[in-house]
Amino acid sequence: MTLIVENLAAGNHTAQIVLTDSSTPGTGKRLQESEEVPFTILSSETFAAMMEQQRRDDLALYGAKEGAKETLSVLEWSRLEQVEGDAVNTEAHGYVMREVDAATGQVNSANREFKGTPTDPPLLVVGVKTRVVAGFPFRQAIRETWASNDNLPQSVRVFFAGCRLPADASDEIRQAVALEQRVYGDLLTDDLDCEDSYAGLTVKVKEFIHFVGSDHVLRRAKFVMIADEDVYLRAGDLAGQLANMGPLRDVYAGHVKDGTLFRPERTPQHRYYLPESEYPMDEFPPFAWGPHYFMSMDVAEFIVDNREELQGLRGLDDVSVALWLLAIQVHPQHIAHFKNLREAPCADDIIAYADLGPTAMRIIQSNLRANRSFCHGFNAHTWDKNDFLRSEMVPSDASLA
Repeated sequence: MTLIVENLAAGNHTAQIVLTDSSTPGTGKRLQESEEVPFTILSSETFAAMMEQQRRDDLALYGAKEGAKETLSVLEWSRLEQVEGDAVNTEAHGYVMREVDAATGQVNSANREFKGTPTDPPLLVVGVKTRVVAGFPFRQAIRETWASNDNLPQSVRVFFAGCRLPADASDEIRQAVALEQRVYGDLLTDDLDCEDSYAGLTVKVKEFIHFVGSDHVLRRAKFVMIADEDVYLRAGDLAGQLANMGPLRDVYAGHVKDGTLFRPERTPQHRYYLPESEYPMDEFPPFAWGPHYFMSMDVAEFIVDNREELQGLRGLDDVSVALWLLAIQVHPQHIAHFKNLREAPCADDIIAYADLGPTAMRIIQSNLRANRSFCHGFNAHTWDKNDFLRSEMVPSDASLA
């Protein structure tokens, strides 16, 4: 039995269950009663402060060394780069081969070659859906953790799939984003013909797949993965499993959702609003959930070849992909090791874990580096990305993938 009491004031309270022989509250003979259970209701401000302190304590205990610039916005990072003289000019192909040192937060030279260099094609190309401005702390966490030079196999390439900046973006924002692109060489903006919004997610995914399929090196990869910016990916484990499977075709896989359990949202004010004129059916097909899914290159090529004809369902990129692939009778395959924090507690055999804040990514990375379990120090509250967004007042942009 679940008892919900609303509108209790902040402070100390006591709860007790009393069974009586009357259906009218406060009357009748008491038949049985429980012990009193004390509890405290915190104000939203006090709770946020406690969670912030817990997050910082977790990071100090399990995470990166003190001083990691985990909460900087792209503007703050850009200003600091210029003050410290860390900004450098572009090199061959417009990319500076640099990366963040996971332990110190310093930017160092990296040896990995990026898109367009004459090298062997990768096994797997990962496109991380990111908000160009608000997503910077998440991109930095990924660069310092699972996509760092020491951690990422040579057979895996990672790009951050953004979109062009809005026309009213300030000059300082444009310069900061341009600096990030020069320093890291992994952020796509004008390369993708899309708007940076939640409603534009499907177009963003389609544009990224087209980007991969149009590059003379990347298009020879075996697989393409789409991930959210709040995902920790054990890229080496996934690449190893894919390599062991040998050549595969018609692969479309991830955390599969039963589409019959999801109904199109018909309320115009709702974030997921989908009018009948765009989708007349009452349910969705099975689909690989948006935070993390991948496909073999032959499947990606179908999307590339039919890019102009394929219509998307606004921000529902995962459902859109499933609908597109029905045309070639490719159906989603469930991967049990792809999970989401808000649906499943942490498990040590996870390959891709979504809904994480930057702190959680650093803690996981520290765990693996120290030969601790993946979930060591797990805290469902402080690992949740929304705890980070609240504590740092990072804009909860509607385009968050």
